[in-house]
Amino acid sequence: MKGIVVGILVLIILAVAGFFVFKNLKTSGTPTTSNSPQVTIVGVLQSVPSTSEYSYIVIVNSQTIGVNSSKVDLKPFSGKKVQITGQYSGTTLYADQINEVP
Repeated sequence: MKGIVVGILVLIILAVAGFFVFKNLKTSGTPTTSNSPQVTIVGVLQSVPSTSEYSYIVIVNSQTIGVNSSKVDLKPFSGKKVQITGQYSGTTLYADQINEVP
């Protein structure tokens, strides 16, 4: 009887630990930008090879900034001068909004 109780306790502990591990894995792949201030930059958007950590770069005053987005499609703006509003996670800007500018 004691072995059954210990077995049930071990299963409960494993289930609780598994829940927290799964929850952490589920959220760790998404960039956390909520603590970063929203920024707006203007520059020329260029695509980069898919082996990079970001899909596009924006060139601003001879400086390159990595850009990704899960909210807007950046492809139609490639090669164009754009205004991008978003938040940084590390050195990558995650675009929330993008508009072509003259």
